[in-house]
Amino acid sequence: MPIRRPHRLVAATLPFALVACGASDDPQLTMCQAVAKQLTGNGISAWQDIAQQDSARSRTVSIAYEGVDGRAGSVDCAFPIDQQGAVATGPDRVRLDGEPVGRQALLRAGVAASKEVIAGTATETVARTRELAGQAGDKAREIAADAVGGAVEAGKGLQEKLEQ
Repeated sequence: MPIRRPHRLVAATLPFALVACGASDDPQLTMCQAVAKQLTGNGISAWQDIAQQDSARSRTVSIAYEGVDGRAGSVDCAFPIDQQGAVATGPDRVRLDGEPVGRQALLRAGVAASKEVIAGTATETVARTRELAGQAGDKAREIAADAVGGAVEAGKGLQEKLEQ
């Protein structure tokens, strides 16, 4: 009977799970594209057709792309769906140009892709936080100016009443 090592499974899937915290509206598409970039050595110049298909047990994201060398390629990523209907953010099977990607290569590409997605999410979060902070500062200045204007008007009104 084989010895099961659940800690290896957890360690292997953790980077994929962390991508769920990303900012993308479609984490499976984002992850499939990031994995494809890793598997091709960043050899993708443009994404072309994108299709998604759900079954009871998995979501398949299929993407056609153009390589930097001008050749057409494709990637198909299968994401498991659990019993509650939640779709995983990391693929458990990938085919690149019709050929299955081995577990070790998928794990290496997945870890690197997760880092890329998380770094991108962090960068987007910082930029959005700065934007929102700037907007909040503008609004605070606007409110302060309105308050000063209101106080000046109230002061003038009071002064007029006192002078009567």
